[in-house]
Amino acid sequence: SFPEMHIDRGDIWVELGLRVPDLPEVTLRYSHEFRDGQKDSTAWGDTALTGIPFATRSIAPAYRNIDETRDLFSFDISKTLGKTDVLLGMRYEHSENDNSLNTWRGAGDLSTLPGAQRFATQHQKDNVDFFSGHAITETRFSDSLWFTSGFSYTTAENDLSGTRIFGNGFDAPF
Repeated sequence: SFPEMHIDRGDIWVELGLRVPDLPEVTLRYSHEFRDGQKDSTAWGDTALTGIPFATRSIAPAYRNIDETRDLFSFDISKTLGKTDVLLGMRYEHSENDNSLNTWRGAGDLSTLPGAQRFATQHQKDNVDFFSGHAITETRFSDSLWFTSGFSYTTAENDLSGTRIFGNGFDAPF
């Protein structure tokens, strides 16, 4: 039992902008987000604590370890050239998640031999990188006739790994 379980969440950001007449408008932004802590849960597992003799249920107490971060960088530049507005921008995002689901199979079952209860730790690590760029133009020939164009490019990369280990306790060595 972990009575003090909680999740801390946070977000810190800074945004800088250049706004000078006759120069392009420039905006830079950085943001850092996180989640960290433990959360109670239930998971598929075996328990005989049903109150009914010889009846096994497939639910077990569990908790999640949460460790997640996300960093975002963005850059935008815009300028009006005659009757045309031009916007160029880029965005980069990096996320790292290192979470686990910890399950106590046969929790508190006195019919289980001492030391025979099983603990499962299922780790999942996820590292993600996104990059995107975009360009937009808008030309106004009159109040009722405009020409707009846009282009966007995105790449994504993901490294995913994980383990599921059973042992005499949580985070047992393999």
